[in-house]
Amino acid sequence: MRVDIGTPAPGPARWTSHIFVGDPARSLGLPSRDVIVDGELGPLPAWVVDAGPEASGTWAVLVHGRGAMREECLRAVPVLHEQGITCLVPSYRNDSLAPASPDGLIALGLTEWRDVDACIRYCLDQGASEVVLFGWSMGGAIVLQALEHSEHRDKIPGIVLDGPVIDWVEVIEHQARLRRLPRMLGGLVRALLGDRWASRLLVGAEQPLDLATTRWQVRADELDRPILLIHSRDDDVVPVGASVTLAGLRPDVVRFEPWDDARHVKEWNVDPDRWNAVVADFVSGLTRRPAVPGGYSSVTEQENHG
Repeated sequence: MRVDIGTPAPGPARWTSHIFVGDPARSLGLPSRDVIVDGELGPLPAWVVDAGPEASGTWAVLVHGRGAMREECLRAVPVLHEQGITCLVPSYRNDSLAPASPDGLIALGLTEWRDVDACIRYCLDQGASEVVLFGWSMGGAIVLQALEHSEHRDKIPGIVLDGPVIDWVEVIEHQARLRRLPRMLGGLVRALLGDRWASRLLVGAEQPLDLATTRWQVRADELDRPILLIHSRDDDVVPVGASVTLAGLRPDVVRFEPWDDARHVKEWNVDPDRWNAVVADFVSGLTRRPAVPGGYSSVTEQENHG
């Protein structure tokens, strides 16, 4: 047991699974710097951990989940540093460090992806040749939207998802069951969120939330990048079902690594050696792929050029 910051004293406390606290220099012993990414709504504070002399030219953008902070992502930094990958660990709208959206509400990845796109642009401006995206929980939903919409998607060779929201409909229905709410309520909520006036009236949302666009097991045919999908069968917040379905539908794209005995986004905590080995193997495979002229148009095209 250790104390990371301050002196323990009687009073309120909280549990955290982030393991590492504070900036990467203090928590990991790796040289890091604070930077500002110019986002759509304003400045996005971020940490950069440079790869050093063994830099591969690949950067990674690490995206935390809802209700978490940047520290959630630090578990991935050491293994990526060993692979010669520079890490950008940003904040994004409504996470308390970055500017709030006009309505101050999360949009399930449907607007947050724009901040990730700004981070990709920052990496490329700093000399990155390609950018791998990592997402935990809702960060996974954000990354998937960025993969679809980013103007720089041809520079994304692959993504890594940990306990991700593959399908917000499934998550909403799961949470409704946990709270013993009427089954029909989940469908009603989905319908209201998708209506411009109802969503604004009920939750103050700036725009309707089209949950159909967040159902990636339904949209499986649209995926065209290698995906490392890490998800525990014992996830008590985001059920693993949609991840299992997606992996079954697209084994050509998705490398599925199921965990047992890990709660939500705790896979690294339960078995850090396995997590590090799986991630190192996946990203090293991405960086060994020859670049396709004009970008990464499809997995098949990359393989044919290999």
